[in-house]
Amino acid sequence: MSGREEADFRKRGQETLDRELGRFVFEKLPGGTSLDAYEQIWQIATGRHDDALACALLECFEAWFERNVVLPEGEAGVRSDVTRKEMGRRDTINWLEKIYLSLSISKQGERIPNKRNWEHDKYEIIYPLPKLKRRIISLIASRWKVRNRSEENVERFRYLIAAFVSWKGTRYEKYPSWMSQWERLAAKKRRDPLKAEQEMILEILRERADDTYALNTDDESIDPFYFWMCQEGVPKEFLEILAEKRTRNGKAELALRDGRYAEIIRPLGVEKRSPEGLHLAHWALVRVARLDRAREALHDRMQPWNGPLREWRQTGVGLFEERYQEIGGSEVVVGDIDFAMPSLNRFSVKVTLPQECSQGLAGDVFGRAKRHILSWKEEYSKYGVTLVVRLSDSDFQKSEVFT
Repeated sequence: MSGREEADFRKRGQETLDRELGRFVFEKLPGGTSLDAYEQIWQIATGRHDDALACALLECFEAWFERNVVLPEGEAGVRSDVTRKEMGRRDTINWLEKIYLSLSISKQGERIPNKRNWEHDKYEIIYPLPKLKRRIISLIASRWKVRNRSEENVERFRYLIAAFVSWKGTRYEKYPSWMSQWERLAAKKRRDPLKAEQEMILEILRERADDTYALNTDDESIDPFYFWMCQEGVPKEFLEILAEKRTRNGKAELALRDGRYAEIIRPLGVEKRSPEGLHLAHWALVRVARLDRAREALHDRMQPWNGPLREWRQTGVGLFEERYQEIGGSEVVVGDIDFAMPSLNRFSVKVTLPQECSQGLAGDVFGRAKRHILSWKEEYSKYGVTLVVRLSDSDFQKSEVFT
């Protein structure tokens, strides 16, 4: 057996021994033993920086929490085992959140002598409990969902920030309102994680950010990755991962949408505008969207195939089916409809009919459009409409203003 094989054999043997020792301790203690007694054993293992034993004890802790779950009424039966396991896992993670930030950040390794002056000797800095910390952060991060914007989910995201950030040089007379309890605790402890721990957290964040879906570029709401990027105090490293995942999930459609949005707001000069100016711009954009939705609703009433019944057009039904040409034969507004929106509270509707239409039909189409507008204003009373119906290549034109 080579030296390396022997070392691997000894390592596997030690891990097996630690695992069996952890199991033995938890099995031999009485079933009603309090959590405090188990935590004392845990503190001995983590205090010794015994990674294998601590990991083995963590498995036993999960079993302990599962064993001590109190099932809610009505959960006994077929799903009781599943519910017990889920609740046990939840309680385990809640406990781990409380103790992770208190684990050792580093430990002193071998002495590094200074050949010129022994008083300036240094010591190797070792990252302790790497497997245990990865296991704990993986469990905590497993509850963070990219698509969930609840306060509870934001708190989980902020826990990862608390564990990642170096708080060594930070001092707060008063904590900002956006800081979570975990960030305040880490700041109070002046927690300063080693680079190895930070890289581990970034790796897990990258894995969790992959557990999502392709961005829906048609969705008018804020996209999920951008939501997390806009949170206060997000480290640069987190932003880079989220931006990368956003681009990868959105693909070409997202790039095209972002470019289109940028072109629309370019005249505003966002970087140069004051908060008050941006607030006014947002106010105006919201009202433009509402006005356009009202316009679309009227268009759908006048020409149903433009909206809910657009399949009419796909089946070959034209604008001038015979019954549409009969005076009083239909409520469909035939012809080409053009809209204009000169202000935020009104728009104009211009209906142009081909020259072969009679003036009688043009007058009937005007009546159809007017009835649609009056019916539409029952729901959209705050918007004004100017209606114009004209025959192409003719002097015929009829109009009315609805306030």
